[in-house]
Amino acid sequence: MLLLLSLSTHEIYDSLKTDVQVLTQGNWMNQVVKGRQTDKIFLIHFYNDDDGKSYQFSKLFTEKAAEFKGILNLGFVNCSKQKQLCGKEAPTKLPALKLYPPNPDPTSEFDLEVKGSVSKSISYLKYNVTELNEENASQFLSADISLPKALLFTDKPGIPLMYRALSSSFKNKLRFGVVRKENGDMVSTYNVKKFPTVMVLKTGNKKPSYFTKEPTFKNLYEFMNIFSEQFVPTDSETSTEAKAWLFEPVPELTSKSATDICLGQDKTLCVILFAAQKPDGDVLETLKTLKIEFTSRMEGSLTYKFMWINSKRQSHWVRELGVEDTDKMSVRVLNPGRRKRFVKMDDDFSYGGVKRVLERISGGDARFININRDLPKLAEEL
Repeated sequence: MLLLLSLSTHEIYDSLKTDVQVLTQGNWMNQVVKGRQTDKIFLIHFYNDDDGKSYQFSKLFTEKAAEFKGILNLGFVNCSKQKQLCGKEAPTKLPALKLYPPNPDPTSEFDLEVKGSVSKSISYLKYNVTELNEENASQFLSADISLPKALLFTDKPGIPLMYRALSSSFKNKLRFGVVRKENGDMVSTYNVKKFPTVMVLKTGNKKPSYFTKEPTFKNLYEFMNIFSEQFVPTDSETSTEAKAWLFEPVPELTSKSATDICLGQDKTLCVILFAAQKPDGDVLETLKTLKIEFTSRMEGSLTYKFMWINSKRQSHWVRELGVEDTDKMSVRVLNPGRRKRFVKMDDDFSYGGVKRVLERISGGDARFININRDLPKLAEEL
């Protein structure tokens, strides 16, 4: 008799050991009512003491609360103690589960069955993840300059539940995009070597910030939260126009872009196409193909960056890097490091010609020409 009394006076959930949230008349408004207004989803176990089913079910519910922590809000209401709250909120028949989706979607009731109720709960998750491709990547990355951009590079179909939930948690604080492995241009632009890879791009930072811990919701949330709390400058130096080259697969080398795409980069070789005007689509496709190919085969820490320069406007660079005919397209591969030097491509521009030059460089057979002084300033600075 004493044993039965002891069991009946203890909650079936240990608040110190479970992620299932205790809900009462006192916290219902702040937790559930206000939570639904901010797109939170609640799946709540309503029960009575000694109802014969809930004690065993609570073990499974506790496991699911840990599994979906941060994604769904699992809670419990003991109707033997919370009679006033249960009089308004309890399901028709106890024990049972009740789903409270984000407003204004209606509630729904379930028997004590986890799989279906959790699946239904997840279907209400509101998220905003953009599928990135060559056509929309530049616009996505350059829009909303005040918001950091989170990128997931993946070789799997679909969008992971954790990533969808993160986009919901950081609504209006970060923008989320997903890049498929097949999008070789973006994979090479950000030098992604393994999948999945998660990174955050933040205005003012030259390099992405990479997520390196175990991919749990908690770890990812803490990683993203750092960027959601930081002040992001929005002055003219960080405007969309000032940094447009960061989002172009083959940007133009100018006085504004030079530091970001070539001169300020460590262990980088700049593959520069000299052209009298912006290259057409076929030429850009050739450069992007080479970029993808040589990114995938890079060894060690050497990086190739591909760009073009206006040979009519940048006459000082034409002379310094030995370009004889500005009416023809030609390529120079520049090492912008402390010992500035370059490799000259003598053939007319072609996929095969550029590839042979880069292969000679990779194989250690290329002849570099030394530049015995500082590189000339680019035209806009003269």
